[in-house]
Amino acid sequence: MRREFPKPAGDVTDREKEVLGLICSGFFEIEMAETLHVSPKTITNHRTSLYTNLNARNPAELILTALDNDIIKRDGLSFYPTGFTVNPQPVKEIHR
Repeated sequence: MRREFPKPAGDVTDREKEVLGLICSGFFEIEMAETLHVSPKTITNHRTSLYTNLNARNPAELILTALDNDIIKRDGLSFYPTGFTVNPQPVKEIHR
């Protein structure tokens, strides 16, 4: 029934769109708070509001609903892992 008669998306504020973009980009709650210069509790409140307004039960539904309703664009998403570092190795020269 949920798929046949989905509840229309509610109003989403600009800040909630920013949070939604960060959720879709794989950010953790603490990373979102640091990025947006707010407390983690504020991020929790925005997430709760997003789940309610978009009638989503889990992150997958949240992302699909946001994409389906053009609230976020796939092109605008990016992923910046914070705990991952790459140490490139020097290229060995091949003598012929």
